[in-house]
Amino acid sequence: MLTELAPCPVQLPAYIVATLMFLHKYGLNTPEIFVQPGDLKVAIRLYEHFASQVLEAEKDESKISLTMRVVAMPQLREDSAPVLSVAWALRAVLAGLPNGILGSVRLYRILRAMYYHWTPNPSHLLRVPDCISEASPTTAARVQLICLALIALAPEMQLDLICAVFGLLSLLVNVETDAQDPGMELRDPVASPNFHELARVFGPLLLGARGQANDEGISAVEREIEEQRVAGLLLNNWHFIHRQLQHWTKERYVVGRE
Repeated sequence: MLTELAPCPVQLPAYIVATLMFLHKYGLNTPEIFVQPGDLKVAIRLYEHFASQVLEAEKDESKISLTMRVVAMPQLREDSAPVLSVAWALRAVLAGLPNGILGSVRLYRILRAMYYHWTPNPSHLLRVPDCISEASPTTAARVQLICLALIALAPEMQLDLICAVFGLLSLLVNVETDAQDPGMELRDPVASPNFHELARVFGPLLLGARGQANDEGISAVEREIEEQRVAGLLLNNWHFIHRQLQHWTKERYVVGRE
């Protein structure tokens, strides 16, 4: 269902899958996606529809697994559900996750440490895997460490969510930075006009309210900057992260997901 977004089959709530598929189909060339709400009434109506599904499932435990795995949903059409409104509703749903997109304070802290402190030395001695052969040795090492942290610290469904969300965001960024030369593979995501906007929007969604409550007493401004940098770290490297995870999945190296 989400083969272009995630490196392996995912199990996610039906409304998240349907929304991601809609945005993948219609939203890649939409300016200010996730930044502007579009028709706010439509966005609110969609969010309430999604939220009601979650509440109903919580009342009946037997429905929870059904909600997590069934992807059938009333058809979202471009004319009846504007792209900006659908994206805004999904953003609101993700903002309501108690533990955020990452689902782990420890994972967040490791990613933060990679952004601020980690530099391999000497980088020229590091091996670059064939699946990410275009990456520099430093980038390849960083990507592999990020992948290992995701696999080790994110529960299976949380990893599915991370992959699906950042897979979509990576496509939104790369569609803006596609090389003019069809033979050129490498892109610079940071050069995309919407890279920093998406990092700003999704940074605060990484941890959620519970995760932020466990933070070490930094100011709101410092936290906001830090969250944007961690989101930017994932977004900037996601093209390679996706391919590395995909390679490990195909080779059956991903623990617990065989």
